[in-house]
Amino acid sequence: MPRFFAFLPAALVLLIASAAAEETPDAIVQAFLAEHGQALDACFAGLPPLRDIDPAGFDRPEPDMPPLRRLVIALDGSGSMAGSVGGTRKIDAAHSAARAFLATVPEDVEVGLIAFGHRGNNQESGRAESCAGVEVVSPIAGGNRANVTAAIDQVSATGWTPLAAAIEAAGVALPVADGVGEQVVYIVSDGKETCGGDPVAAARALQEGPVRAVVNIIGFDLAEEDRAQLAAVAAAGGGVFEEVTAQTIEDGLERASRAVTDTFTVANKAVEGVGAIVGNTFDTNASTINLGTCVSSAIVNEQSAFNRVASGVEDFDLRRAALLLLRERHAEARERRNAYVRAASDANAARREEIQSDVQTTREGAAENR
Repeated sequence: MPRFFAFLPAALVLLIASAAAEETPDAIVQAFLAEHGQALDACFAGLPPLRDIDPAGFDRPEPDMPPLRRLVIALDGSGSMAGSVGGTRKIDAAHSAARAFLATVPEDVEVGLIAFGHRGNNQESGRAESCAGVEVVSPIAGGNRANVTAAIDQVSATGWTPLAAAIEAAGVALPVADGVGEQVVYIVSDGKETCGGDPVAAARALQEGPVRAVVNIIGFDLAEEDRAQLAAVAAAGGGVFEEVTAQTIEDGLERASRAVTDTFTVANKAVEGVGAIVGNTFDTNASTINLGTCVSSAIVNEQSAFNRVASGVEDFDLRRAALLLLRERHAEARERRNAYVRAASDANAARREEIQSDVQTTREGAAENR
């Protein structure tokens, strides 16, 4: 017997010697695995359970929403608001709309007013002053409803439209929120950004940042391009977009009031969906990384042990054939690992689509409700 066997456990010596005597590669591998085989099956614990969100359905009687705590009205004072529609100046209609909407807000909600574009003029000479003309006319506070209502009528139609800067100013004026829906920004405007800012990015940052405010927009007699941008701003801010005319302010405000509740429903669903998607992706990645580490470690351990043990088999061809069988086992484990990774990725992608579909269904329900 070769000296190598003196360093092996007695049981393994007998197994290897017996397998070598039979001169079958399979017997050698089986004898080796009986002593040194790694529990590869234990690496495959099954696909990770994936999170879901509540089934989409907009008609829930009691939407899960936090109480509205703070509201900021951002009023457009750009020169185009001096234009008339149906014999009524848009700025006058905006004043009426803002006052009427404010009357629908519960008394315990803190409110504030921001004016933008109400400085300078709407010529190139007044552009710089106008684009910098974003002002917190009435700071956010409780018990100041009369002050805000009076301040609304003081906003004149003057200059350009620094919409992004107005949204950013609202973010500065509002404190950090505990949850989405506690703070709402209502923008009343008749047009798109004209000061070079990015209001879509500003609305998204406001909604996704620590302030977590929802951005809603009431638009007046909009051009098609302006309508598209304002709708995009509301979507990025997790809010709703309503377009009204001087003749349809009352109906528009009724829809806007309903949209407050709708906004919470949509925002909560979207946040829940994002959380589920992020959690599923994290769990899937962690599971596949752990699996890869487990399989690789098991293969390395078996290869190392086999190199030591099989050196006791003097027949080179027999030893090589046994090694090839062991490599087949390892190749199967790697393929099984790859199949697991693909299945986990596919399951995560499918669940992501389901969640996104649920969120979209809720958005469509909110739109139909208006």
